[in-house]
Amino acid sequence: MMGFRPRNQESFDSRYVGGLRGLASLAVAIFHTSLYIGLAGTAAGKLPQLFWFTRNGYLGVPIFIVLSGFVLMIPVARNTEYKFPKGLKTYFFRRFKRIVTPYWAALILSLILIYSVPVMQTQSGTKWDDKLPVTWDAIVGH
Repeated sequence: MMGFRPRNQESFDSRYVGGLRGLASLAVAIFHTSLYIGLAGTAAGKLPQLFWFTRNGYLGVPIFIVLSGFVLMIPVARNTEYKFPKGLKTYFFRRFKRIVTPYWAALILSLILIYSVPVMQTQSGTKWDDKLPVTWDAIVGH
């Protein structure tokens, strides 16, 4: 079975792919930020230049996912047996630790922020309103 094999494996540099992943995630972050500017649904009308620039930022999600899959499979493609160098169990444990730990930290930090800043607990006509009130069902769901 023929797979991905760079002509000179030592010369392949995934930092460029990492940079593209960073740009894709930045596009998504800026897009989401523009959605939360001002009252719900008014960002496009109030800041048309900003919205024109950020309106396609959601496309960074599939780009990020494809590039991430590529980067994660480079060690497998470089292995002549097409196996994970340290085993599948180690691979999944490292992915879990890398993704879930910061996610839980962000969730806890967000809850602390919501409960410590009173204005974040009241509806104000912004996009944030659909996140309120914070319930145990929503927390457990995350």
